[in-house]
Amino acid sequence: MAKLTVQQVRQRAGDQNFARGQNYYYDDAIYNTVQRGNQIEALCQGSADEPYRVKAVIDDSGIASTSCTCPYDYGGDCKHIVALLLTYVSNPEKFTQVPKVKDVLRERSRDELIVLIQRMVERHPDLEPLLEMPLPRKKQAKTPINVDTFRQQIHKVLKRAPRGWNDSGLFDTMQSIINSAESFSKAGDWRSASSIYSVVLEEVIAETNAFFMHDDDGQLYEALDEVISALYECLEHLAADAQQRPYLFKTLLAVCLWDNTEGRGADLAVDAPEMILRLVQPEDIPALRAQVLAAKPALQRLYGNSWDFYAEFLADLDMLDHVDPDIVLQRLREDERYEILFEKLLAFGRADEAVTVLEEHIDGTYERMRLLPALVAAGREDDALRLGRATILKRYDDEMMAWLIERYQARGDLNTVFELQQQRMDRNPSSLNYQGLKAAASTLGQWDAVRSQIINKLTQAQNFNMLARIYLIDEQWDLAWSTLEQVDPKQSTWYAGPALDLEVAEASRHARPEKAIPVYLKHAEAQIAVRKREHYQMAASYLAIVRDLYKQTGETAAWKKVIARFRDEYRRLPALQEELDRAKV
Repeated sequence: MAKLTVQQVRQRAGDQNFARGQNYYYDDAIYNTVQRGNQIEALCQGSADEPYRVKAVIDDSGIASTSCTCPYDYGGDCKHIVALLLTYVSNPEKFTQVPKVKDVLRERSRDELIVLIQRMVERHPDLEPLLEMPLPRKKQAKTPINVDTFRQQIHKVLKRAPRGWNDSGLFDTMQSIINSAESFSKAGDWRSASSIYSVVLEEVIAETNAFFMHDDDGQLYEALDEVISALYECLEHLAADAQQRPYLFKTLLAVCLWDNTEGRGADLAVDAPEMILRLVQPEDIPALRAQVLAAKPALQRLYGNSWDFYAEFLADLDMLDHVDPDIVLQRLREDERYEILFEKLLAFGRADEAVTVLEEHIDGTYERMRLLPALVAAGREDDALRLGRATILKRYDDEMMAWLIERYQARGDLNTVFELQQQRMDRNPSSLNYQGLKAAASTLGQWDAVRSQIINKLTQAQNFNMLARIYLIDEQWDLAWSTLEQVDPKQSTWYAGPALDLEVAEASRHARPEKAIPVYLKHAEAQIAVRKREHYQMAASYLAIVRDLYKQTGETAAWKKVIARFRDEYRRLPALQEELDRAKV
């Protein structure tokens, strides 16, 4: 086991959790400390009545893993784990060496184990259901195990109202059941494992309101995601099982539908339809189709495109089921699912009809942008470009324009590229679009005239932000600095961009160091004012640039005065002083 340091503990927890855990450590909140092999364990008296059980596994490289029974789940070690680790760092001898539980039990006789288990159940009656839980065997069972015990456990907890905000009863029960399922999958009994996972999902769906009463922090939803991932793995192993496969299809599809209609819309089991399409057999399709159609009214009442997702799934099922294509297409027309209709028409080789659908029924810029590349792939690039240009005439979109320019460049149509680049710069002046227009115009020998037009338009529009950036691109440093003086400081930051003066200073500092120095000093002061370490780091980096610029101008004495002032003025900010030392300023 590696020797731990306080710094390692801090890095794992973050400053806030570390400080809180340090208080627990100073308050002697850690007790019942033991060490089992390379695992340390203890109880920590926190804010709840019952103490939290904390554990950490330490290997040769350091802290391998940690766990705590508290509800904290926001990244990094919780304060209780911090207290445990600090206790171990300061006094490892406090942890009594004890054998692993498995080793202790192995030394007991059968009769002793029976007596021991009886006493445990008498003391903790909630352990009694564990006695009825099936355990995996060496060979996979011919039929799945009876899962009633697992169902009763989770049903019982769901029916009970949560005991406060930090009640982890349902999470603990789910985790215990998940662990049981994992033991079956590790033994190769995928049928039994999949049945146990399915029980968890079925009970949650059946008791939606109760589930959300228990899941006040989203932790249980994450556990469901873990169950679904495990069920995917089971399904891969059971794809040829004519009995279990359709049952798992039904369960996963039910969760996907439930998440859309009654859950949080968090994309639970969102990959289930794709997996079903990959593994489905003809005899499975009627039941799946009926399951989706039964949910159709609820899905259509929802805002957004929930039904689109399932309409496409149904169409794919129909194609696998060799349903007449005209029937599939007609249903999509009746449902007004035109994007899916467009895609299926292309899949059936009916490109003329697809173009008509796109022209007459799909006019949204985003939707067309998504579908036009498919038209190109189908050999209808002329139609795609025509529709793309018609789209930006109605509603300009820079992404659509970029796509059109790329397609015309690939065709070698330089005149159209130049025309579109001009339109793009007019509609959306930016450094990127300026450079694109410069390249297109230069190829045709028209850049000088075009540049004059751009400068005149931007000057008339008083778009000094863009003008300054253009002068930077063309390395006209003095014009960039003089234009910067005309920028209205009240202009919104989204328009002016992030710190235009800093942008000008950064680009021209080697050519105009005397102008750049005051800007870097101003921004260093602003970063320090935030009073956070990452901003101190930025301030130090700015000051390092100032140091180099003074060295470039031969004014080392002036630099010494500047840094002396910063050091003295902010002497009560130790974190800043550390960052200045680290930057060697």
